[in-house]
Amino acid sequence: MLAARPWGLRDEAALALTIVSGPRTPLWKLDDLFAGSRRDVERAYALSGTLVTDLVEKSGTSVPRIVLARVARGDGFDDALRSATGTPAYEIANAFWERQGALRIWIPVLTSTTVLWFGIAVLAVGAGVRRRRKKRAQDAALAAAEEAAAGGGGDADGGDLPVN
Repeated sequence: MLAARPWGLRDEAALALTIVSGPRTPLWKLDDLFAGSRRDVERAYALSGTLVTDLVEKSGTSVPRIVLARVARGDGFDDALRSATGTPAYEIANAFWERQGALRIWIPVLTSTTVLWFGIAVLAVGAGVRRRRKKRAQDAALAAAEEAAAGGGGDADGGDLPVN
C-alpha cells in the first residue's frame, strides 16, 4: 500500500468512517475483514494502510522491509514485527488505537448540525460586519466629497466648472 500510491482524501474519509462507525478491530482480525463483505474489505484496507503508515512514522521506513524479510524467512508476523520495532504487536495496536481516539471524538462533533449552523451564523455575522464597514467607508467618502463641494471647492468666480 505504501508503494502503490500516496494516501489521499478518499483514504482519509474511509479511515474516519471506519473509526467512527465501527468497533476497535484487533489486528489479528484484519485478515478476516479482507475475506468479508465489500464494506469489511474497505475497512480492512483503511485500517491496515493507516496502521502501516503510522508504524513507518513511528519506527522508520525500514520497518516494512525488515518485517517482510523476516516473514519470508519463516518467522511469525508477531516475532518479525517485534524484531523490527522492539515492540510487541499488541502494544503497537493499542498505541495506534489511542492515537485514533481523537477522530472518534472530533469527527462526530465537527460534522454535527450544531457546528454547521454555528459556522453559518459566524459567516453571516462576518458578512454583516464587512458590509457595515464598507457602507460606512462609502458614506464617509460621500460626505467628504459633499463637504468639499459645498465648502469652497469652486473657483474664484463662483462657478463650479473649471475655466479652460
